[in-house]
Amino acid sequence: MESVAPTRIHIRQACHPSGRPCRTDFDVLRRILAHDSLPDLSLLSCRPITGRMHQIRTHLAFLGFPILGDKIYGGDESLYLDFIRSGWTQKLARALILPRHALHACDLEFPMHGELIRVHSELPENLAALLHV
Repeated sequence: MESVAPTRIHIRQACHPSGRPCRTDFDVLRRILAHDSLPDLSLLSCRPITGRMHQIRTHLAFLGFPILGDKIYGGDESLYLDFIRSGWTQKLARALILPRHALHACDLEFPMHGELIRVHSELPENLAALLHV
């Protein structure tokens, strides 16, 4: 992934044919129809096969499904720049819904000292609340 479109955010990544190969597998676990101030949402299980910076966020945004609350890849990069300048504001709350992106690593596995280490973390309350609609 490498940046292809002009952007004022130097850490923003992009999918590009001449970029380094990378892959994210994902499954749709649940779809939630828009209601109140929330847009249509999907609960996904994502598995990054490679390990590039912002890989899951970049891939989902490229496919047209940015992560809820994502200030960098959510579509309007001015939201990130506003956040850097002013912190969390009512304008950002209306546009992004959450003060963080709705991305959570619930299960991780990695080798360490000849053992496979497994770590599990329950979904934080602010993200779990989105699923109880």
